[in-house]
Amino acid sequence: TALRSLGKVEQWERALGIIACMDSLQLQPDRDTFVHATGACAQAGEWEQALRMLEVAREHDLTPDLAGYREAIRACRRGGEPGKALWLLHDIEQQQIVPDVVTYTVAIGSCAELGEWQRALAYLGHMWEIGVDTDLFAYLAAMQACSACGQWDQALRLLEEMSRVHM
Repeated sequence: TALRSLGKVEQWERALGIIACMDSLQLQPDRDTFVHATGACAQAGEWEQALRMLEVAREHDLTPDLAGYREAIRACRRGGEPGKALWLLHDIEQQQIVPDVVTYTVAIGSCAELGEWQRALAYLGHMWEIGVDTDLFAYLAAMQACSACGQWDQALRLLEEMSRVHM
């Protein structure tokens, strides 16, 4: 779609303009419209606009889904607001939405930026508990959080764990 293409080239202003035009023409945007607009904001690190897209979706009686939240989390992290990314992850869980591996990996990366290695490990463990498949990127983000805080023994433990699960 046009909005997805705009997101790939960081044209978030145009993506938001399309939604405004739809409103003025009394066209009802769907959930995917908001996901792609939020994704455009994420590509540019425009976290405030991404959070606004979640609100605008609600104003259109559309409950944001995992894809919309994931894009907003990416926007927060990319825009230098890792704490807000973690807050959004908490919000997802409160709404009974099960985050996927990509969402958790972005959150674990946010933990690394905040120096919260223990929280990163807790998210990784929680993924196992609720049945979300982990991947190489989730482990690397957790290892980065540990190593950034000088927790080399924890980073090495994760490396050994990766080997054990044949990753």
